[in-house]
Amino acid sequence: MSNLLLGLAGAFIGVGFFYAGQMGAILCVGLCVFAYFKFGKTASAASGAASPAPSPTAVPTPTSPSIGKMSAFYNAMLDVTNNVGGASTRNIVVAIANLADTRGLWRFDYEDFSNESTISSGTLVQFCRINPKHSTLQDIPGVGPEIEKLFQKKGYNDISSLLSLFCRINNMSDSPNKPLPRVLDEFFAWVKSVHPGTEPNFHTVVHCTAALADEIELIDLASLGTSRDGDLYKESVSACTAESIKDFLDQFDNGRGELGPITDIKGVGPKAQKAFKKVDIMTVEDLLDKFATFLM
Repeated sequence: MSNLLLGLAGAFIGVGFFYAGQMGAILCVGLCVFAYFKFGKTASAASGAASPAPSPTAVPTPTSPSIGKMSAFYNAMLDVTNNVGGASTRNIVVAIANLADTRGLWRFDYEDFSNESTISSGTLVQFCRINPKHSTLQDIPGVGPEIEKLFQKKGYNDISSLLSLFCRINNMSDSPNKPLPRVLDEFFAWVKSVHPGTEPNFHTVVHCTAALADEIELIDLASLGTSRDGDLYKESVSACTAESIKDFLDQFDNGRGELGPITDIKGVGPKAQKAFKKVDIMTVEDLLDKFATFLM
């Protein structure tokens, strides 16, 4: 571009000299200088400027990881609810998925999914502690009379039927894969590692916790038959009797009532209470939750 301007200026000065001599040439030089400073710099800057930088390639917004098992069950629930109640469908999915986790059927780790749920952590914990066979659909967070009718029209009359559907959709067993004697032995070993007492205390704590887990159908003690003595845990060594176990379960409305401090378990005194507190076990519910982790 600058070479073209110089060429035009030279031609213009030559024409001025041809028609007006030296004065004409000088006048044309002055006009060229004026034109350069008035227009030439702008043109040169524009022509010499770097080409506009290409727009950066748009980086796609990261999508949430596939929710896998949650997605399939969520679609099944949408087919029933037609999204009646807005967040209710997601609440139902989160509740049933967490119930499956509590029962040792799989590991719930879809925080992105549950973040969109409106269930409080306290409500979710309480729901996961109920006995599905002794509850109604309205015990599920997000299910009211209207949604309950929608489920019943599809043949789902209780929580157990939805839990079974969750397992069936995802090709999962509806019972823990780990043998129950192994669960009890591993839990016993953990209790023994925490509890500062003597051997009978360890068996008593496991006995009470297992009875409560059986009452809300986390496990099925009847599957062990008449003998419930394993390699480590031996129910026969427990200080609890059938009557004291019944009283213990009645105290918590067979698992549905409010669970109290860990000292409500026979075999846990002040010294043991302090020891359990060091591992964040302060209530019977904390201990029950810990027991559930051994089901996986």
